[in-house]
Amino acid sequence: MNKREILILVALATLGVAVWKVVTLTTGEREAWDSLLYFTIGLPAMLVVTAVAGYAAPHRSWLFGIAVVCLQPVALLADGELGPLALVGLFTFGFLAGLCALSAYIGAALRLQRDKRKETNRR
Repeated sequence: MNKREILILVALATLGVAVWKVVTLTTGEREAWDSLLYFTIGLPAMLVVTAVAGYAAPHRSWLFGIAVVCLQPVALLADGELGPLALVGLFTFGFLAGLCALSAYIGAALRLQRDKRKETNRR
């Protein structure tokens, strides 16, 4: 893993926790996904950014999806105790990470397709 990929991972993890905290602080909800704001602005922003990251660094792009979600459970735990639906929450974080990983993979696939076309045109 090169410095560029590490920088992208750190930036995505920071963005993900920032989305979680901004939504909870703005709406007063304990969990960001209890607010429509998370699904109308936060999650789409994470999907777009992971796609761009996948395009920028297409190798191991699935890690970007995990990175953008990985600190959100930490932020949730830092704000309070585990509730009775903690296991459901962990599965939800996993699902969201999967969506973001898919988005990064699509960005990477677009980049690789573009590079392949450029290589074909050079011949």
